[in-house]
Amino acid sequence: MPILKLTDVPEHILDKPAGIKTGTQWQSEYNVAAWIRFDQTNSDLSKLYLVWVDEQGEHRHCVDQCSTSSVSSLLSGIARLKIVGTLRSMSVALSTPHTTYHVDELYVQPVRKEATKPPKKRLFEM
Repeated sequence: MPILKLTDVPEHILDKPAGIKTGTQWQSEYNVAAWIRFDQTNSDLSKLYLVWVDEQGEHRHCVDQCSTSSVSSLLSGIARLKIVGTLRSMSVALSTPHTTYHVDELYVQPVRKEATKPPKKRLFEM
């Protein structure tokens, strides 16, 4: 099955850490979700992909998959990407046997990790 691009991820959503040098490998995580509505149902698999381009070319990560036995399906997950050098572009794509479908909602955001703070020191007077 071909992989069909649904949309490009806007530039402001991409992680672009400062000071990434050529050849530097780093990781980033994205929360990806899409509601897809199919005109027909069957038992074939449809897959949602996050596709990105870095210094080494184009890569793809299967975020989620489902059988299209229901008319509307939520495909979602966390994509953990290994990126080399600069993250140049990103898109969301779908692989499906269906010729017609509708994207009702689409969501891509970087996963922001909370910095862990050391416990506050308590001073006790005796």
